[in-house]
Amino acid sequence: MAIARKYILSVYEKSSVPIQNLFSSTFGLRRCFLERRADLKTRLADLLETQWLDTASLKKIQSQKLRKLVKYAYEEIPFYRRLFDRHGLRPGQIRDLSDLPKIPLLSKEQVKSHRDLLCAPAFPKKKVLHQATSGTTGSPLKLALNHSVLLAEWAWIWRHRTWGGYDLRTTWRAKSWRATFGGHPIVPFEQKKPPFWRYNFPGKQIHFSTYHMTRPNLSVYVEKLKAQKVRVIDGYPSTIFILAKFLRSTGERLPMAAIFTGAEPLYFNQRQVIEEALQCRVSDYYGLTEKVASAGECERHDGLHVTMEDTIVEIISEGGRHTDGSKGEIVGTSLVNYAMPLLRYKTGDVSEYRAETCPCGRGLVLIEPVQTKVEDIITTEDGRFISASNLTYAFKPLSHIHESQIIQENVDRVTVKIVAEDSFSDDDGALLLRGLREKLGSQMHIEIKRVDQIPRTSTGKFRFTISKVPFEL
Repeated sequence: MAIARKYILSVYEKSSVPIQNLFSSTFGLRRCFLERRADLKTRLADLLETQWLDTASLKKIQSQKLRKLVKYAYEEIPFYRRLFDRHGLRPGQIRDLSDLPKIPLLSKEQVKSHRDLLCAPAFPKKKVLHQATSGTTGSPLKLALNHSVLLAEWAWIWRHRTWGGYDLRTTWRAKSWRATFGGHPIVPFEQKKPPFWRYNFPGKQIHFSTYHMTRPNLSVYVEKLKAQKVRVIDGYPSTIFILAKFLRSTGERLPMAAIFTGAEPLYFNQRQVIEEALQCRVSDYYGLTEKVASAGECERHDGLHVTMEDTIVEIISEGGRHTDGSKGEIVGTSLVNYAMPLLRYKTGDVSEYRAETCPCGRGLVLIEPVQTKVEDIITTEDGRFISASNLTYAFKPLSHIHESQIIQENVDRVTVKIVAEDSFSDDDGALLLRGLREKLGSQMHIEIKRVDQIPRTSTGKFRFTISKVPFEL
């Protein structure tokens, strides 16, 4: 599969633009057929109904699915049989969600080391898909997923998009186009002239390159969005933010009907700029390649609703204890992946539960927006932990910075890389330095370094903060 993928990508890269559009449309047509499947429609209809159950009823559904999964894991998965036996556990001891902490936490290192033992030997190979995480926090994890997991995930995402005003049941007949700003290198890196986009004609989707978003090129992007009458945008928040900031710098607005972000943290200042420039509320979504956690904003845009029907999300602090309304690490359990069950998997992401219910009336519990990875929290010499979201405020008064990245090499030193306009002055630098010192303290040595560009990860994701100092709650 990997060899075939590399070959297809190699052919794609060498092809002309019309042939590349054909490639994109072929994959898009396959996606359209999958989205028209009756079982996906049924699953989405179920989710649109169960979302209105009260929280207690949803927890009963979780407990029922958990009991079934734990029994299966003990009987079919070598890793869990050994784990349970070593800790004197039996499946019957896991009766509901309150018993979940009896199961030891699962780390990424364990998944890497014991992948074969975590896969179900008897699971039909024809029904298993293999995926890998992006590797933004280290080497990628190789995962096995049964087909129904992807079906479930599509239903999760489409329910979220329904909340944002973009309904799967009507998009097939939509006349307007959707623009995607993702991480796939759909345009050759060395290409200097437009088009910096490729078409998925069956899906009425335009994939815009996020590797060519220079200031001169962005005016071409905007004209294309206008000419194609794009009304919906989805993609990484950092790339949509670049587009929005360009629009704001020109005094122009480009009204959208819906905007969906995901795959990386959406920071407060990014949301403000995007919503101002694109004249539309942003609907943020949190999901993982591991499929152990899923949550999204409803039309109230005040917290993320957890997909309780198919996942269990715990927030834990040091020692694996559940937090009491405070920040902690997200621990997720997929209730639908039987090819490679991950029970109580430590995601490395940080959030907290919201005590109040959402005024929208849904029984799905709320968590705060997932703002940062655990390893991306800055640790100061005096023992404080500063989230990336807090550091964005230092950049808010400055209008001449296109992108920035904070790298912490050790506990008393950070380097701040900025991609700035020629008009960025010494006074701007001093203002930025003061803002960062307010957050990081006077003991932190801060070096501001101007660069031409800030590299993305191998999958095109942007990391605002990179800390090489271990973070421990």
